[in-house]
Amino acid sequence: MALAVIRSDTPDGGADLPCGKIDPGETAAEAAVREALEETGLQVVIEGEPFIMGNTSIFPARVTGGSLRAEEGKGAPAWVEPSWLTRGVFGGYNRRMLAHFGVRCP
Repeated sequence: MALAVIRSDTPDGGADLPCGKIDPGETAAEAAVREALEETGLQVVIEGEPFIMGNTSIFPARVTGGSLRAEEGKGAPAWVEPSWLTRGVFGGYNRRMLAHFGVRCP
């Protein structure tokens, strides 16, 4: 399963991964951990090397605590089948990211 944020602000109800900007003095990995907590309510630890495309880094992570909850105005976090991430606006990008992590989608 993959942790996604189901966006209410896209016409196709596309899914996105928890994401955001890196704050000053923060590493990309630290930002990923912070954004996961802010957007989903879950505490995570990074496990492995990121998928990097352009100025975006996606880190594999494991949930260590917290409880699933939505951040105001960001959409609803949900556990989804990885193939669900290949729909919508970010579908092509997410397909490449999933392949990087060894996940094959139909």
